[in-house]
Amino acid sequence: MMKLLTGVNMDKGRKNFHIRLQPDSESLLGEVIDYLQTLKKEELNKRVGELLVAAFLPLARYHQNTSDSEELRITCINSCDALSRHSEYLRQLLKVNHPTTLHLVLSSNVVADPNQIVSQVTHQASPVVNQTPEQNGDKEVEEDSSPPLEETDDVFGGFDD
Repeated sequence: MMKLLTGVNMDKGRKNFHIRLQPDSESLLGEVIDYLQTLKKEELNKRVGELLVAAFLPLARYHQNTSDSEELRITCINSCDALSRHSEYLRQLLKVNHPTTLHLVLSSNVVADPNQIVSQVTHQASPVVNQTPEQNGDKEVEEDSSPPLEETDDVFGGFDD
């Protein structure tokens, strides 16, 4: 059960927002509520406020229709950055590596002139599975020449989650 009470304190120009959550004690939200109740009130308000702003400010501005497209774009970028920093904090705290999602072969050639650096990125695509060469649009399907997954994981870190 969730109950929202909102209002505006006109004397101070401050907004009041009260939320009452009553999740099942064994639910995921119940577990989060247990953790949040261990925090001091000031820290709780700060953390919840920061996460609410990061997660919902772009949506609030979008739905209020009061921001131009550039302001919405910047708000979105800042919010995604804040959420990404929170994600990195969690990964560092819990010692969880990023899953390997991209398999790229990178090479860089530095030219004699330090102002000109040439970088070359080669994408190695895996052949399409369960298609004949005619369906794939190629006469021959080339074999995947990317390094074995084990070597890639050694370079970029493996799946921990």
